[in-house]
Amino acid sequence: MARFVNALSYQGKSSIIRLLEAAGAPKNVVEYVEAVRKVRNHYAHDIRNLNKSLMEIIEGHNEKSKLFKSLCYIANYDEVDLMATMRQEVGFLRFNILSQCMVFLLALHQTLGTRGRKRKKKEEA
Repeated sequence: MARFVNALSYQGKSSIIRLLEAAGAPKNVVEYVEAVRKVRNHYAHDIRNLNKSLMEIIEGHNEKSKLFKSLCYIANYDEVDLMATMRQEVGFLRFNILSQCMVFLLALHQTLGTRGRKRKKKEEA
């Protein structure tokens, strides 16, 4: 299974995004993976971005608001105020991204974690 998933692309007919959607992963999890892909592509496909900070990449993206919300997953916030805070406190942005990563891993475990495993019978006391 791991080799299969690793070989999937992020876009197209057979993609990680489609696999997550088919597995019933929550919408915010799918959006998080898509946002990470977009940020990765900015760094990977344009060498000029190598020295840019994550906030510069986010702020320069044409879907800035969606990208920012997907990476941080904060339900209600004042975007201008939160972006200003994150520009000053880079650790806060990193913490939010790490927090969303943990939510992603938990959702993935809950969605796929028990499939394909034999369930142990409960031992009687």
